[in-house]
Amino acid sequence: MLHVHVLPGFGLSVHDVCPACEFTRLTELGVPAEIALPTARLRGLVAPDDLSPRIINVIREGLAELEKKYGKKIP
Repeated sequence: MLHVHVLPGFGLSVHDVCPACEFTRLTELGVPAEIALPTARLRGLVAPDDLSPRIINVIREGLAELEKKYGKKIP
């Protein structure tokens, strides 16, 4: 997974989530890689300042589907 900490402006918002760091965090917490990877990617997309509410809802629905597949709340 591409590590995005070096991108200009990254980290300036409290909503910035690095997908690589999130993937590592989730797998260290015991989430299987096949669930952690798409979860990390989706969480990396969520930036309320930059996205329309409709797109944020689509991302949240994707996260909800992954939690359903995982069988419990993803940390």
